[in-house]
Amino acid sequence: MSKIKKEQLVFYLSALAVLSAYVSITLFQVLFLLALILTFLLAIERKFKFSMDYLGIPIIGHITVLDISSLLFLKVPEQFRRLAEQNIFSLTYFIPQIFTKRNLKKLSFIIAFYTIFLGYLVSLKVFYTAFTQGNIKAFWGGPFIIGNLLAIPFFSSLAFITLWLNGNRIIKYLLRKKILLIFIFLAPIVFSFAAFFPSERSVILGFILASLLFIKVLWKLKLKFKKTLTLLLIISFLGAGWFSYSYSPNNIKLKITFSKNFTTREKFNQISSGRLRIMEGAFDLIKRAYKEGDYLKFLIGWGYGPQKQYKNVNLPINEYESVVFLTEFINGGILNLVFIIWFYVASVKLTLKMIKKLKEENIDNFYLWISFSFLSAFWVNNIYHIFTLFWVPI
Repeated sequence: MSKIKKEQLVFYLSALAVLSAYVSITLFQVLFLLALILTFLLAIERKFKFSMDYLGIPIIGHITVLDISSLLFLKVPEQFRRLAEQNIFSLTYFIPQIFTKRNLKKLSFIIAFYTIFLGYLVSLKVFYTAFTQGNIKAFWGGPFIIGNLLAIPFFSSLAFITLWLNGNRIIKYLLRKKILLIFIFLAPIVFSFAAFFPSERSVILGFILASLLFIKVLWKLKLKFKKTLTLLLIISFLGAGWFSYSYSPNNIKLKITFSKNFTTREKFNQISSGRLRIMEGAFDLIKRAYKEGDYLKFLIGWGYGPQKQYKNVNLPINEYESVVFLTEFINGGILNLVFIIWFYVASVKLTLKMIKKLKEENIDNFYLWISFSFLSAFWVNNIYHIFTLFWVPI
């Protein structure tokens, strides 16, 4: 197989992997694993060096620390499978580097455009399952996954609307059929309702803060209809919040959040989804390691699944998930914390660079706006990562 054909195969595998994520996690993982293997084979053939700009170094650093820590300390074989899954997700960051600019643009467009329609499919599944079975579920995973999946189509549709309102020729041609235009314009409303419906507060916070970034850029570039788009988002989020609070089977989370009666330890633990108890479990691990003189764990952590290393430790979960800095310290120690902080600083630098480019290109660069929509979706998951594991935003 020629190098060009291999690149094309990686291209199709990557596109199918992202699109398949909306209906099947198994297919998503298999396709991305194949794409990842071919990417590194192709890189070896080309004597290609992967760029470590921005996010590359902290991602590799994080993976390395967690793998070493897990090999040294992990005692449950099942956790190695989960660690391998995390590594695959994280390493997919490097796949786009082998593509030509033309293929990268094509892949970006396919993801931005077609995930909007898959977003509608996921949203319909969420509402159908909720109102017929009384639980909130997409095609796979828990309620958190819904917001993760809808972040890209939400901001892609928002970027398309911005481009259309400001007269971009490519988007005007693309959305020349009224039915497509209607789908695109309704998408931010539908997706915000579906993303907020599970009442997952970190997801809601992620959408709001990432949208503020998007709005800031609209106003910074002094684009037409910026007030209309801002109002659209405000109305969408208020409506989605009210709908979730009023009708979601999981609305107890929002109701607890807005209640005033959470001053007791039990109430605080409840409002934090058990994170107070999880924090206490972390301090159990730290005390044990200090008492036993196991200081290496302070440097590289307890590995991926620390609560499985000791009996009677107050950690009732498969992975350690608390608030970001405590989570990353427990999983990978001080070294991992350094890479996580590096990752967030690099994310901010990447965002500032993107905003600068948008200011230079304004509304003319169609693919730059697609990239910015992906970056906005990335920040939804970056904010969500504050309360979960690192591979989520990747």
